[in-house]
Amino acid sequence: MAFLVMRAPIINEMERLLQRFGSNLRDARRERGWTQEDLSARTGAAVVQVSRIERGKREIRCARGDA
Repeated sequence: MAFLVMRAPIINEMERLLQRFGSNLRDARRERGWTQEDLSARTGAAVVQVSRIERGKREIRCARGDA
């Protein structure tokens, strides 16, 4: 039980960071005048993935071979 209680702040912090990253990504994309489709084409991520990342609903992972 103590393990679950201790993990809650870590999970909340991760969610906050994902939201912040997504917001920063959206701002940078818009500053460049790119659509989500443009960003998708440039990164190889599907448009739906770009959308989820910008909303903080998806974790960002490197493709195999990238790091």
